[in-house]
Amino acid sequence: MTPKFEFCVIAGPNVAKLKPSAEFDAELAAMLETQKSLEARVLLIATPADVTPGKLWRDRLAKVVDRLPRDANAIVWEPSGLWEIEDAAELGKKLDIGVCADPSRDELPPGPVAYGRLRALGGTRAYSAAALTKVAVNVLSAMPRTASGDAYVVVETAGALKEAKTLRGILRSAGAGRTGGLGRLVRPRRSPIEVREDDEQEEE
Repeated sequence: MTPKFEFCVIAGPNVAKLKPSAEFDAELAAMLETQKSLEARVLLIATPADVTPGKLWRDRLAKVVDRLPRDANAIVWEPSGLWEIEDAAELGKKLDIGVCADPSRDELPPGPVAYGRLRALGGTRAYSAAALTKVAVNVLSAMPRTASGDAYVVVETAGALKEAKTLRGILRSAGAGRTGGLGRLVRPRRSPIEVREDDEQEEE
C-alpha cells in the first residue's frame, strides 16, 4: 500500500499575532504558497497569550480567517492565555473554524475537524493508559460534531510515539479504525509542518 500523508501548515508568529504588517503579509503569502504546494488539509493559527477575548482580537481573527482558503481545507485556531474553552468554541462556531483543545481535560469543540494537543506541562510529563482512554472518549465524542469526520491528536511528550500507539490501540478497540481517520495519529517534529502518517509508515 502506498503511504499517504496529510499536512498541517502552521501560521508564522506574525500571522499568529493577528496584527497587520509587512511581516504579516510575507508570512501569510508563504503560508498560502506552502498550503497550495502540499495540498495541506489543515491550516493552524496558534495565537499567543496577548491575543485576548476582547472584541478587537475577535475582529482581527475573523479578518485573518477571511483571507484563508476554505475550498478543501479546515482552519483550526489554537488559543492560549485568558481564553476559556467555552468562549473559544463559541467564536470558532461563529467563524466556522475548528478550535484546538486538550482532550485529556476538555471536550473537543465542533468544527470542520476535531483537533487536540497533548503537552508535557506542569506535573504531567506523560499520559497513562487511563488518561489516554479519556482522550479517546473525547475524540470519539467529537466525531459526530465535525463536518469532515476527521480528528487530529498531536502528542508533545518525551514518550510521544509510545503514547500515540497506545491511544491508537484504544481507538481501534472502540472501533475507531473503521471510521477512516481515527486510526492515524500525529507524531510532532520540530518543523512548521505536521505530518500524519498511515499505519504502515510507522517509526520504531
